[in-house]
Amino acid sequence: KTGAQHVRSKLSTFGFGGPTEVTYGGNALKFYALVRLNIRRTWLVKKGEETIGSQVLVKIVKNKLAPPFKNVEFELEFGKGISREREIIDLATKHKLVTKSGAFYSFNDRKLHGKEAFRRFLAENRSALEELVMKLREKLLDAESKKERQTDISDDCGGNCGVEKFCVFNG
Repeated sequence: KTGAQHVRSKLSTFGFGGPTEVTYGGNALKFYALVRLNIRRTWLVKKGEETIGSQVLVKIVKNKLAPPFKNVEFELEFGKGISREREIIDLATKHKLVTKSGAFYSFNDRKLHGKEAFRRFLAENRSALEELVMKLREKLLDAESKKERQTDISDDCGGNCGVEKFCVFNG
């Protein structure tokens, strides 16, 4: 077999159409890379019959600079990149700043039908977008500070944990 035939036979073992999962850098960077990512398209984002983007799941397989095995899921719009408005909608729905019932999204006494309509509303009304971002930041920063306070309290053992602590006393 030639090299191209060998590659085609390997791809055919993944099923029809080749592999659904792509590893950035492939096996060439398996040992030497600082970061390796698995990128998988989970589904297509459609507007009516037209495909406008895709939902992507990225798993960090290897990371020498930070903890690996984190997962990220986001929507890529073709020709535009990651949709900031859709990310804000997803986060706001997750943290209950926006209520979702069926296909309807409610925010500030305003009901919108569908995620695309809500995205368009946020893109056109920058003040509503900034208000939602500020509420999200407040909620997420408040949650982060509570988590830090809990770890500080649990780390403090009152001097009875068997670990020597060096203190400087004034007086």
